[in-house]
Amino acid sequence: MEAQIEQICLKIERQKDVLRKLESSKSLLQQQLNALRDPIARLPVEIASEIFLECIPPPSPSDNARGYPRPQAHHAPLMLLNICRSWTEIALSTPALWASVDIVLPRTPGFQELLEMWFRRAGNRPLQISFA
Repeated sequence: MEAQIEQICLKIERQKDVLRKLESSKSLLQQQLNALRDPIARLPVEIASEIFLECIPPPSPSDNARGYPRPQAHHAPLMLLNICRSWTEIALSTPALWASVDIVLPRTPGFQELLEMWFRRAGNRPLQISFA
């Protein structure tokens, strides 16, 4: 009986392996289908980046640059990271999205880490910081 149980366990593991491979194939095909359906993914990265930059709030009349996005999940550029993989890649490869920030005081826990990550993503771009 122990040998039979061992045989069944081996068969189950083989089936699990087959299932993992099928799930991986399905995921890859779903990503490819999403890319075909996503008009942003079909654009050159430079154009998609410019479209993403338009998601940043407009500047106030006294500023001559773009507005200052708030580092919150429902505001660009963080919001763009939650759409799909291609949008995440575009947003992360666009340092200008991360070159300005509106810091609202008092800060919440974890804000320092978020700000450090934000500034790293800005790369070598000059930073514009607003305090509210």
